[in-house]
Amino acid sequence: APASDVAPDARPDATPDAVAAMARKLGVRTPLDVNGAYVPAMGLGSIAVSPLDMASAYATLAAGGMYVEPHAIRRVVLASGKEDTGWGTPKRRRVVPDGLAAVVTEILGDNMLYGTGTRAAFGRPAAGKTGTTDDNADAWFVGYTPDLATAVWMGYTRGEIPMTNVHGISV
Repeated sequence: APASDVAPDARPDATPDAVAAMARKLGVRTPLDVNGAYVPAMGLGSIAVSPLDMASAYATLAAGGMYVEPHAIRRVVLASGKEDTGWGTPKRRRVVPDGLAAVVTEILGDNMLYGTGTRAAFGRPAAGKTGTTDDNADAWFVGYTPDLATAVWMGYTRGEIPMTNVHGISV
């Protein structure tokens, strides 16, 4: 039946458009469309997204649904004690309810305790997700603690090359 003929409560919530909109809210700036349309497999990783975008999205969850625009660290404080004062004021705004961020954090926390992320667990509250693309061409871990988010990507920048023999192991 056409979407207009389906009762509003029977329409799926996780449409490709809705997934793309949520990704944008969380901080993903990478183009997510293919020839002007969002593909159903987008939420499964069919669109290449930058590590910065992934870290930004997970940082939004870590901050209880508050998006903070990423900014570069322009200077490091050295052992001499010289401090950086040029970071400016962070640009932040609420993009998802804190309860939603808490539920996602609980699920991703369980993933680190019992799922694919167990090898990333390190003895303190954390949440995260692993991921690989077809033929092991990319490998990911994206995770966070209450005060730090990170994304680790392993692959080849020149293309999707299977990592079947990296120092003798398959990724």
